Amino acid sequence: MNREEMINSLALAMGVNTEKEYDSKKYNSQTGTIYCNDKPINDDIIKNAIHYFETLKSKCYKSNLSEIRTVGKYYEVAISALEAVKTQNIIDSAAQRVG
Repeated sequence: MNREEMINSLALAMGVNTEKEYDSKKYNSQTGTIYCNDKPINDDIIKNAIHYFETLKSKCYKSNLSEIRTVGKYYEVAISALEAVKTQNIIDSAAQRVG
């Protein structure tokens, strides 16, 4: 699964219609950059969000309730998506330094 497919899969799981055009102020499909309040999400925010979701995922997996463990899987999806964005940001940054 490529990056775009993963993002579309995550969006679809969250109830977003992946067929419609994304607002260019929210997502740039050419660069894979996500924007929040018209500002690009930087690596520090992504790192903190990953840590936050990993903490919640860990708590969910300690539960005896299957519904709570299922929520832990949602956190795993969020972590994977954020790691993909972080990886792409690193690649883009390196390409800009070389280019």
